[in-house]
Amino acid sequence: YVFRPFKCQERLYKRFSALLKRLGMKGTLHDLRHSFASNLAMSGTPIPVIKELLGHADISTTMIYSHLSPNLYQVAIDKLPFEL
Repeated sequence: YVFRPFKCQERLYKRFSALLKRLGMKGTLHDLRHSFASNLAMSGTPIPVIKELLGHADISTTMIYSHLSPNLYQVAIDKLPFEL
């Protein structure tokens, strides 16, 4: 699983922060997690799959990513076998 909690989380956060500082960049490890989820949502990955990858206990937490790709509504409709 990607970006799930693990034993040395604090150490990873500190090392990532130090790396960004050396590169002259701003951000957090959580920003990568958010980008990961956002890009999955925008590529059409189902929210339940994103929920599992992120390790969220409640899908309502994951639902914040569902608004990112409004064009997916049209993509879903276009999959219907109707000829106009």
